[in-house]
Formats: sequence, C-alpha cells, structure tokens
Amino acid sequence: KNLETGISVGKEFYLDVHSKLRHKEPIFSKKFKDVVEAFIQEQRKLVGLNKSLGRWVCIKVHTNHMLGFVGENTNLLEVQNDNWKDYYSYRKTIHPNVVNGSLLNEKYTIGSFYKFCVSKKYLPYSYVPEFPKIDSESRRREHYTEKEWRTIYTFLRTNDWLKHENQKTEELRKFIRDFVIILINTGLRPKELRMVKWENVDIEKDTDKESSKLPVRLKLGKHQTKTKKSRVVIGRRGDVFNRVKTYSKFTKPTDFIFTDNDTREPILRDRYYTNWRFLIKSIGFDKVRRDNSFYPLRHSYCTWRLQRGVDILSLSKNMGTSIQMIQKHYEHVIM
Repeated sequence: KNLETGISVGKEFYLDVHSKLRHKEPIFSKKFKDVVEAFIQEQRKLVGLNKSLGRWVCIKVHTNHMLGFVGENTNLLEVQNDNWKDYYSYRKTIHPNVVNGSLLNEKYTIGSFYKFCVSKKYLPYSYVPEFPKIDSESRRREHYTEKEWRTIYTFLRTNDWLKHENQKTEELRKFIRDFVIILINTGLRPKELRMVKWENVDIEKDTDKESSKLPVRLKLGKHQTKTKKSRVVIGRRGDVFNRVKTYSKFTKPTDFIFTDNDTREPILRDRYYTNWRFLIKSIGFDKVRRDNSFYPLRHSYCTWRLQRGVDILSLSKNMGTSIQMIQKHYEHVIM
C-alpha cells in the first residue's frame, strides 16, 4: 500500500537473492525431512568403509529424534542456530531416562548433518547448531551381582526355559543358554560372539581340569570385532563350546557357532532378545533392575576379573577396549 516501503522491501529482497546467487547458496529452503533422507543415504554408502552397520542404525535413530524436535516439514532456514539450546530439554521431556552420553552422541550426529547441509550448499557456513554445555560423565556400567547371575544360571537349567511346545523354540533356547554362559566367561560383546565361527575356537585339551574351568582361546579377525582390530580372547568354559557341537547341525570350521539349524545363517538378533526378555520377566528382574540387556554380562566379566586382581592391561587387551575406558567406567571397582 505504501510505494516507499514497497521499494525498500524490494531492494532488500533483491540484494538478498543476488548475494545468495553470488555465493551459490539456495534461494529456496529445503525441508528437513527431504535433506535427512539424503543424509541417511550418504551415510549408508560409508558402511564397511569407515562406519559399521550398527553405527548407521544409530545415526538413523538420532535423525528421527532431530525431526521430532524441528518438525518434518520445517524448512532448514527456519531453524536458527540458538534454537538447538532447547534440544536437550526436549529430549528429557520426551524420554526422561535418556542419559547424557546418548544426548552427546545425538549432538555429534546433528553436527554431521549440518556439515552435510553446508557441503551441499543447502545452508551457508554460518548455520552451526549451538548446544548448551552438558555433563559428559558416564554412568557406571551396570553388572549382574554374583547372586543375580546364580538366579539367571539356575533358571537356564529349568524346564521353564528348556522345555517348550514349539521344538524350534526349545532348540533356540539351548543356543541362547550357552551364548549367555560364554558371554559372562569371556567378556565378549554380544555382536562379536554372534560372528564367531568354529575356526576361531581353540579349546585346551587338558582333561584333568574341571570342565567349567576348561580354557578356550578365540582368535577374532578385524571384521569380527567392534574396534575393527583383530585380537585373541582367552576365557573359561571351553566345555560349553563342546556342548554346542552336540546339538548344532553345522560345525564345520567356516560355520557360525550360534547358527540357525534350518538356514545355516547366524541366529537373528530379535530371537535372542525375545527369549531373553522372557527369562528376565520370569525371574522378576524387569521390576528391580534398569539394564537387563545382554551387555551387563560383559560388565559382570570385567567387574569380577578386577575384583579377583586381574591387571587392567591384560583385561583391556582381552576385552578389546582401552585402559582409559576401564578406568573411567570401573573406577569404583578398582578403588
């Protein structure tokens, strides 16, 4: 309605568009949802190069949280740098139990997303998300006490666990029983153990030893470990590996130890957790413990070895983690 105002606004708009053209920046903003899809596809190409499939899945989860915060149909240019100062509060409101370590991982993913946007000229270099400072101290690793482990071990030997109307489930639970026992006696990560083959296993032949103390040596290749570095793991319960051979149909050197007897493929991750949740609920741990995954078995291994005087250097090599990580997460045990 006002010519003078119209000319002024027009000049500003012209200069803004002209500046973007000169710097090869987008005139029209893209939507978060579309750019996230492109980012995910870009990250998928890096799996096997500098990322694991598990890390890629984490990135997808992180970007879903990001979309929940900004809105799928929000334009990139609509979200200002300082809007991200409210991200941690948003996440705590939606998921009160989320830990700071998880929030920091999400922050790094969001930072990578913005670098991707800048590299594609979707955003200018000035668009850098600003997050508030947050305590990065990790919570203690939750392990099973020896009493809790006895409860688990006892249930694994009962008919409630070993007997089932479905023969396939019954067979699967034998595998899971021995999977759990090996985890807590070797300190392996669950995913690492799922990838172990018979050719990786060397069981001591000393028949004078008590069966439960029969040493086993596992030679893992770099493609089988989380750190992508080959290592040798020494543990107990070589007798359990021998027991698996009695009911597994696939025991050639190149076969997976924990394999589906129908397909010869590794047992699917969901099948482990479906049956493990049944065990946890049956013994009542779902009501008294926070972390009831397979990972506390690894933490139990580390805690018990430290309590029995194993030196940190040997433990770090056996577990495939750094001395600093053990000192950071198990300082209370060492003290």
